[in-house]
Amino acid sequence: MSPLDLMLWALAVCLAAVAVFCALFAIVAVLGTVAGVTISGWLALRDKRGRK
Repeated sequence: MSPLDLMLWALAVCLAAVAVFCALFAIVAVLGTVAGVTISGWLALRDKRGRK
């Protein structure tokens, strides 16, 4: 393998790692947002029921 091939492989591996990290971060962010909205909505409903 020439040095250029090695550099291209290293670049491809780095880009793949970044893409996987971004995908995981996006999934965690979406799940966190959904969980936060669900929990806050449930607390608000419970709070309304408790005040009556």
